[in-house]
Amino acid sequence: ALERGAAATVVVFDKTGTLTVGRPALVDLLALDGDEAALLRLAASAELPSEHPLAAALLAAARARGLVVRRPSRFEAQPGAGFVAELPEGEVLVGTRALLAGRQVDLAPVAERWAAWEADGRTTLGVAVAGRILGLAAVADELKPSAAAAVQELRQSGRRVVLLSGDNRRVALAVGRRLGLADADVLAEVLPTGKAEAIRALQAPGLD
Repeated sequence: ALERGAAATVVVFDKTGTLTVGRPALVDLLALDGDEAALLRLAASAELPSEHPLAAALLAAARARGLVVRRPSRFEAQPGAGFVAELPEGEVLVGTRALLAGRQVDLAPVAERWAAWEADGRTTLGVAVAGRILGLAAVADELKPSAAAAVQELRQSGRRVVLLSGDNRRVALAVGRRLGLADADVLAEVLPTGKAEAIRALQAPGLD
């Protein structure tokens, strides 16, 4: 909460683990060749060294399906973007549009589904190997049952409620709308290192 005088006029919520249950889970897969198991095995293997919640969701889904994952020979986390790993199949990318497009991966075959899943509030990761898109993995984190009511109670008391999220803007806006927030009160694609700066910006005069 941002204090102005004796009362908070703006209340800022970090989405994951605050308004959501904090346990992202795999909710959908799109394998362009139809082999969802192979897609999930590859993505989970690429992210095996990571402790990120999205990586954990893919790994949990792979293990629940009895898939055997392999540790990559090289692994590099790209903060706010995804992961780059080396597996026997080649260099594997798991992450955002920016990560994949930045490495010249053609995203046209999955563009429509990617946009639709994000508009539905799902965090969507592209999976590519050796420069070729293989498919998508959609991960979602449930809103806490009390979240919408808490947000509305704060708004009715005259406070501005702001949602702060590292998610893609489409995803964050979808979550914000479920909470009854205006798009202007959703700050998306904010990296962990940028959250303090975002709070300071909200504390600037004239932003009550």
